Amino acid sequence: MISVVRRHRAALVPLVAIVCVLGLPMLPTTPAPSLARVRAVDGVALTVSDAERAAEFYTRVLFFEKMSDYELPGSDSRVRIVRMHLGDELIELIEDPAAARSLQRVAIVVNDIEQAYLWLRRHRVQPVSPPADWNRETAVIRTVHFNDPDGHPLELVEFPADKGADRWRRPTDRIFLGIDHSAAVDAELREAALSPTGHTEAGHRVP
Repeated sequence: MISVVRRHRAALVPLVAIVCVLGLPMLPTTPAPSLARVRAVDGVALTVSDAERAAEFYTRVLFFEKMSDYELPGSDSRVRIVRMHLGDELIELIEDPAAARSLQRVAIVVNDIEQAYLWLRRHRVQPVSPPADWNRETAVIRTVHFNDPDGHPLELVEFPADKGADRWRRPTDRIFLGIDHSAAVDAELREAALSPTGHTEAGHRVP
């Protein structure tokens, strides 16, 4: 199951009043259906087999902070949802026995990919690819690929000083900064462009 939470704002077409030839107003025309426009990505939702284990991984290894932890009662099984954040971005870990595993990639921005890579190794995250450069022609974007305990593909991204959103360049002593949704999309496009001879690391293809 892939789920991305979005905020929408409806755009309504104004009603038009039509005046008949006798000067009496007619009823307004039926308004056009509202058009949903995606204004921003609120967060990422991942289905997990064990919410406690997943939350511990994202907290201890990736420095996410828990916001809420609750259960939704069901007739046959319970659904547990752990909501967390890293910086300004949100993630939901959903333990639902009836749901399939999520396949969505999550790209986490770091300010020092070498230190982040050593941190993953220190916490025995396996498999994990060593830091690699991407897009050398225009800007050296460094990446590390690995998986969480449920096998979701994760990626660490370090942008050069002149690339990425301004918020990634704010002075901070934190290494793990937040989720970059555009980086996740770029990663999917990068994998799709690989030839059949490309190799695989951390459970998915990398350049």
